[in-house]
Order: sequence, then structure tokens, then C-alpha cells
Amino acid sequence: MPLPPKISDLTSALQLIPHPEGGFFVETYRSGCDPMSTKGQTGLGCTEPNINLVHANGRGNNRQDGDVRRNCLTSIYWVPTIASPKLLLAKNHSDHIHYYHGGLSFKYYIYNPDTGVMVEEILGPDIHRGHKLQVCVAGGLWKCGHLIEDKDCVNNESYEYTCIGEAVAPGKAIVYNYLCLTYFVDITYTFHHSFIYYIAVYSTPVLTIYNIIYFLRL
Repeated sequence: MPLPPKISDLTSALQLIPHPEGGFFVETYRSGCDPMSTKGQTGLGCTEPNINLVHANGRGNNRQDGDVRRNCLTSIYWVPTIASPKLLLAKNHSDHIHYYHGGLSFKYYIYNPDTGVMVEEILGPDIHRGHKLQVCVAGGLWKCGHLIEDKDCVNNESYEYTCIGEAVAPGKAIVYNYLCLTYFVDITYTFHHSFIYYIAVYSTPVLTIYNIIYFLRL
């Protein structure tokens, strides 16, 4: 049976909840833990921690206790919608793989601060038009993106969302926004100037103000 076109039907079927950054999500896997049981934090009390936890060196400042351990792997469904179509600008600390599961297409903008290169990738069903069924984003890269309502796509415009699978290794652990803000402002000067547009469009209002001010000083 194909995915239902209405987001209300999908949220019920997959038990999705609102994502803090937009759209809907549900955690489907966290090494050694029941999904959703840790509320986005590392499950240090997981079963067999010698197997299900790895040391993510350099991540200690992301936790108040300084612990660098992370669950080996996490996975979620993330579902941006027509009403909430954007992926806000963020840095990947871990490797991410994004999988197309159905619905509309989604465009990613991926920036490498070491090389100054930005690439665009479309996660979607039309592989003959250059769409990818997987988009891989290495740790250390920045990304943002948005939903695409494409009338020429093999999936018609009746869908209200795209359903994306996201695997993260080492596993995802939520970082407080003020840490992201501090780090983001510190490294902004390394960005290629063509990325200013994406900072403005895909950042939170606070990040946008900080970064536009910073760029005006260059």
C-alpha cells in the first residue's frame, strides 16, 4: 500500500510527533536503548555499553558532565511538510545518511568549510532527473534544505510531505542552541560569501541576526 498523501494520516500510522526544528519525527532506533526513551540524549544506561556505546572524541563540551560516549547508531523518520518545509542550517558532528521513503522531493544544500565548496543534492524518486535515493553527509559539514513541490516529479503534488529516514553514527545527541550559536559565530568567517543567502533563509532568527551582522563587518 502506498504512503497516504495526507500528513495527518501518516502521523497516525507512524506515531510521529512535532520536531522542535519543524516537521514531524519519531526515533526508530538507538543502540542499546528503546527508541524515544532517552528524549534525544545519549543513553548511557543502555544494555551492553561496551558494544552499544562508542567514544566520540571532542564531544565532551556538548554535555554538562563532559562524557564523550555516544550510542553507536541512531535512526529516525523525519517528515518535513508543506506547512513546515525547511531544514534549518546546522553542522553535522556525526556522519548522516538520509533515505528517501516517499512523498515529495527534498533539496539539501551542503557546505564544506574546509574547501569552500557547496553542493546541492535532491532526495527523491526521479533518479533519471538526478534525484538520489540516499544523500550522505559527512561529519564536519554544514547543511540546510527545503521541500520541493515539483509538478513534473513522478510523485504527484497531492502529497503534503516527504518521508525521510535518517541514520546517524555515532548516534545523535541533542546539543543546546547556545552552544551551536557560539560555535557558528566563531567559524562563520570561513564560509564562502555565496552561503550568506542560506544563512539568512535557513537559520533561526537569532542566528540570522548574528551572522548578517558578522558578515557586514568583513
